[in-house]
Amino acid sequence: MDVKKALQRVVTKQLEEIGINLSRNTTTTGLTPKNEVLSLLRRIRPQDNGHKLIRVGGPGDGGYLIPDDVTGISECFSPGSNKLSNFESEIADRWQIKSYICDSIEEKPSDLTAFQDFTEAWVGPATDGENYISLTHWVEEKSQSQGDLILQMDIEGAEFLTVLAASKQLLKRFRMVVIELHFLEALKNRWAYDQIYLPFFDKLLKEFDVVHLHPNNCCGTWSYGDFEFPRIIELTLHRKDRSIYLRPVSSSRNELDYPCVDSSIDLSLNFSEFGNRITVEWD
Repeated sequence: MDVKKALQRVVTKQLEEIGINLSRNTTTTGLTPKNEVLSLLRRIRPQDNGHKLIRVGGPGDGGYLIPDDVTGISECFSPGSNKLSNFESEIADRWQIKSYICDSIEEKPSDLTAFQDFTEAWVGPATDGENYISLTHWVEEKSQSQGDLILQMDIEGAEFLTVLAASKQLLKRFRMVVIELHFLEALKNRWAYDQIYLPFFDKLLKEFDVVHLHPNNCCGTWSYGDFEFPRIIELTLHRKDRSIYLRPVSSSRNELDYPCVDSSIDLSLNFSEFGNRITVEWD
């Protein structure tokens, strides 16, 4: 072990505990107080809302847990494909739901059917007429129904500004949202927390309940003093008017979970009833 680097990590963590920032990743306006970071992350503790969870899309990456409340959903909007369409294929086979997929042409899945429509574009906060299309513009252009929708989003960090740019009316069209969240270590940055993360979570959690949380085991964890959290997580959210009841769960682990990366150890989160604690468990 590099003794100098180990000592630097220890000193950095101790200084962070008293609000002094030495991290190159948080140089803009200093640190978000750790209690605020913890309080925000406690808000995404999963809830049992009375609907059992089912796995759609198979094991591994591209498969997700969603509430068994799919009947009546008309369409799925799925930005970010990474050449995978197993989720979209299964909802077509089981519920005859049409999916709209967008990504770069290099990431287009090879096994699409008439139930999957592909657009060569990246979803972002605004449409530029060339490479990017806003979620609002995309839904308005493609949707053939006034019914409920599914949003399944994995767009490598663009999810925050994309959701912030969407209207409340559009978000409420989605009965459920499956979204992968990236770069969560930037919660420590005061500017990023105030301008991006807090408004993002406020907007989503006003309309939806978190019903499942699964850490992506691809990229490890980040720390803030003695606190540790995954860098990337998958969230499943269910619109509040669909809930039967709400009961917080103590662990993010579900028997239907699979590691996103088979070659790496999986992890889950435990939520304590006292002390505002969240702990990582390596499975």
